[in-house]
Amino acid sequence: MLVRYADDFVCTFRYREDAERFYRTLPKRLGKFGLELSSEKTRLMRFSRFHPSGKRRISFLGFELNWGRDRHRRPRLHRRTAKKKLRQAVKEMGEWIKQFRHLPHKDFCTALNRRLRGHYQYFGLIGNSRLVWLFYKEVIECVY
Repeated sequence: MLVRYADDFVCTFRYREDAERFYRTLPKRLGKFGLELSSEKTRLMRFSRFHPSGKRRISFLGFELNWGRDRHRRPRLHRRTAKKKLRQAVKEMGEWIKQFRHLPHKDFCTALNRRLRGHYQYFGLIGNSRLVWLFYKEVIECVY
């Protein structure tokens, strides 16, 4: 059995007409490769720096994306850890800690630091430091 997925991509267009034309032809294009579009995960939405709105959010690859303004009032894409992904990461880390708490202290700390660095390297983006710090605090509470 061969299973193929073409998931986790975002297409952006300057003009709505271009987006609608692409959206209409996408199922046919994917069908050529034996793939189908998931209608519950697919949508057209206005997501523009020219019309920023904190209410329009996209969840993508563990991040929540929305347009806002920087401290100079220029449009800026805000990228933050999605709440669902943060809860899941803390839960998984807590389970890992319980499973490997028996290791010698040095080995445990080395392995824990490796896992923490992986999280920091993936989620450590400008503007996301508060949620990275929250993850760290939650993990430290699990350890002690």
